Amino acid sequence: MSRLALILGSISGAFMVFMFFGVRIVLGSDPDYDTAEWIGYASMIVALSLIFVGIKSFRDKNNNGIISFGKGVQVGIMITLVASVIYAVGWLLYSSTMDPDFSDRYFNHQVEQIRNSGESEAVIQERIDQMQQFKEMYENPFVQVAFSFIEIFPVGIIVTIICALLLKRKKPDEA
Repeated sequence: MSRLALILGSISGAFMVFMFFGVRIVLGSDPDYDTAEWIGYASMIVALSLIFVGIKSFRDKNNNGIISFGKGVQVGIMITLVASVIYAVGWLLYSSTMDPDFSDRYFNHQVEQIRNSGESEAVIQERIDQMQQFKEMYENPFVQVAFSFIEIFPVGIIVTIICALLLKRKKPDEA
């Protein structure tokens, strides 16, 4: 199972890292962040569809066509962990080499959104101060990796639960 998780998780993670570069090439250096976010989450779901492949493969090839929900979740979580680590490290490498000004541009985009929110001046300033604190914290590579991991891991858990439910199969006498 661990070999399967390493292979499929690596392919999944590599696909998402490839998408960082693809989105940058297609949308340019100053993208529409809403579009980029949609593309990002869509590519996560496509990449994490390998969880389905992994659970099904484990069930059919290693477990005589039988798999419990719990075992399916275990397989899916292992694939998700590998993919999430590659995604997080890939984002760190991408943002430090190909897009080192990302946090500045994103901060400025968020500040503009906050200023156009129609909130009171006090609320606007408080939210901008929070964004500034987050930006400073995000400059730490460990924090950046942690936030990137947290961005994808829950998506993988949701995909894992759905796939484990769809693919679970009991022994014939338990059906």
